Amino acid sequence: LIFVSIPYFNISLEEISALIEIKSPLDLLDKTEKISSLLKNTNGNLEIFHPSFKEFILDYIKSKGLYKYYSERLGEYYLGKEDIIQATYLLIDSNPKKIKDYLLPVYRNYIEWGELKFGLKILNTKLNFTSDNFERGYIYYHLSEVNNLLGHKDEFTRCIDESLSYLHDSDTPFYSAALMYKAINLTQNGEIEEANKTVTIAFDKLGNDQTINRAFLLVNLSKICVDISEYEKGANACKEAFEIFQKEKHIEGIFNSLINLVSCLGQMDGYRDEAEKYALILLEKIADSDNFAYEIIILNSL
Repeated sequence: LIFVSIPYFNISLEEISALIEIKSPLDLLDKTEKISSLLKNTNGNLEIFHPSFKEFILDYIKSKGLYKYYSERLGEYYLGKEDIIQATYLLIDSNPKKIKDYLLPVYRNYIEWGELKFGLKILNTKLNFTSDNFERGYIYYHLSEVNNLLGHKDEFTRCIDESLSYLHDSDTPFYSAALMYKAINLTQNGEIEEANKTVTIAFDKLGNDQTINRAFLLVNLSKICVDISEYEKGANACKEAFEIFQKEKHIEGIFNSLINLVSCLGQMDGYRDEAEKYALILLEKIADSDNFAYEIIILNSL
């Protein structure tokens, strides 16, 4: 029951068998049958029958000082299998050094699954293992992004300022990206004039770059335009970004630019039918991608 309770994803009968060294599948089935009322078995993948009982098990082993032992044992097992998603979830508290090289690669997965608070934990843990200015700037940028999603305004401001301080001497497009995100932060704080100045600096720093880097700046510019009700300007930025993303066949960028385009068109007189047309096309494409976050955004726009 402990091994079934502690991983992020459901554990399989095969994995349980390897962990507790049961050689015969029949013996394992016999053991699970004895507690079948407490488990759900879906094609050999096990989960606790009810979330409340799962929480009870976790609380109990933590109160007895057993959680670290079992999470490390299972985390080491998954690390050996190169399942870095599960290993990160299990080892981040007890032995973060072992998964420090995997933290940034797995971060985006957890964010896409809506695990924003765990995403913060991953990024803050990674900060403890790097002294490189660019990497710290990169991490603080994403910390600002997640804090913004969580509505933590003060932390959003603090983290984007930290990001810019580390990236200031970096001659990379990412500095422009951080500047644009600072402009979003300033807009949210009502500092519109300063936000506009920061937008100008971001595009100036990028120079003549007409690649995806520019497209991402344009998408964030459109978010600012929505916030200050400059919908036509936002729609034009989205269209330009969409053309770049489409040329580069960047699927996520195509989605993001069209989502913002729908938001802008939906607020413009005479363009709501066009906004609905784009939204319905997007819903069809998003349904194929299984990205529920995008689907929710589009439905809200409709």
